[in-house]
Amino acid sequence: MSAEKFSLINRQSIPSLNIIVNEYRHNTTGARHFHLAAEDENNAFLVAFLTVPTDSTGVAHILEHTTLCGSRRYPVRDPFFMMIRRSLNTFMNAFTASDWTAYPFATCNRKDFNNLLQVYLDATFFPNLNPLDFAQEGHRCWRPLESPWYTSKTQPSFADMLNTLRRLSVRQQVSTWALTGPGSRKIQQLLENAVTIAA
Repeated sequence: MSAEKFSLINRQSIPSLNIIVNEYRHNTTGARHFHLAAEDENNAFLVAFLTVPTDSTGVAHILEHTTLCGSRRYPVRDPFFMMIRRSLNTFMNAFTASDWTAYPFATCNRKDFNNLLQVYLDATFFPNLNPLDFAQEGHRCWRPLESPWYTSKTQPSFADMLNTLRRLSVRQQVSTWALTGPGSRKIQQLLENAVTIAA
């Protein structure tokens, strides 16, 4: 790590895990970097971003997927999945939590580590974010809830709301089943009606 670009903020030993944690701060951007030194043959890396949601559209998860659909230096359609097949990685993934998104990988091979590091950093800091990738990764199946949640009362009970949610949830699951063949739509409608009656 370049000494002129980062400043050491904190160093701490965690004996129970047999690791030393060094915390650095990038002098220009303020980005934090944690280095965990351990006697392990795996070389792991993770880049993470705060992705605090402002609504329920799932934009952070959509961006997680579209970020991995090509970047400035690697403009191929899916460098992430190409690397999974061609790398000596012991772990590769990306995931979105409630308020952060992370892109981790691990490998025992130093050259492979450097290759994966280049792909991950370029993907996360310089993604292409192509509109066609959004069309593929960002589609949503959403139908508004039936209004009102209850049909026979002016004031619903909590049990009424739970039953309606259960019915709508199961109906949504049934409607996403890939039923094919003659009469499949009829079978799907029968299942949805049975769910409605059961709830």
